[in-house]
Amino acid sequence: MDETLHGMLIANAGILLEYRGTKILIDGLYQVTDNPFSDIPPDILRRLLDGEPPYDGVDCLLFTHRHSDHFSAELTLEYTQRRRPKILLLPPGVWESQSWPRDYLAEQGIPYVLPSCMDERTLVPGVTVRSFSTRHLDKQYWEVPHSCLLLTLGEKRVLFTADVDYTSETFPGLPPLDAVFVNPLFFRALRAEKFFHGILPAKAVCVYHIPFPEDDCGQMRPTLKRDVERWPPERGKVILFTEPGRWEEL
Repeated sequence: MDETLHGMLIANAGILLEYRGTKILIDGLYQVTDNPFSDIPPDILRRLLDGEPPYDGVDCLLFTHRHSDHFSAELTLEYTQRRRPKILLLPPGVWESQSWPRDYLAEQGIPYVLPSCMDERTLVPGVTVRSFSTRHLDKQYWEVPHSCLLLTLGEKRVLFTADVDYTSETFPGLPPLDAVFVNPLFFRALRAEKFFHGILPAKAVCVYHIPFPEDDCGQMRPTLKRDVERWPPERGKVILFTEPGRWEEL
């Protein structure tokens, strides 16, 4: 059986993983309401909700936190009604809020996991997740519950850092990683070896959470381009997730 792990950008921090026929959607159902990041392109959102290839057969929905550029309760509810994933990992804190119909999953028989610093949990055969609490970057968001997700898919290990406060989190005790997903600010800290004082033992650094060109009011894409050009090649390959709908091998 093919052991290749692939990832595809949905938009922003939304990533679709595929391994051995299992598909996992991370932070891929959201609607931007209060920040400069890009929304899901309408055609991709339609195909996600309709289950059209390559967005068909998604087994697991995972979320890192409840900010509007990572999670929409309304879209997630609509998706579970139409597509019925095998398991759902809710963003921390949303279960206790009124924005999520807490009885719905039980009524529909959809298994769910709550990400409260849990031990490694099996999502589907051959795929596990470990969620651990980390602080969100920027003091104004420190009160927002935030998780990083460590996925193990067969022999592959992938870490999603979302909006982690890389100035305080050091990721102690991580196993060797095949890939780590970081946003452009975290990537710059890694490249310059400033602010981040931990270790990310990854073969590939995947940069995501990047606005589309028409939304890039902060010139994040040109800055990222310069950072990639200055990245030391001996520190592993860099994969940019800037174009939706294209599979990348991890």
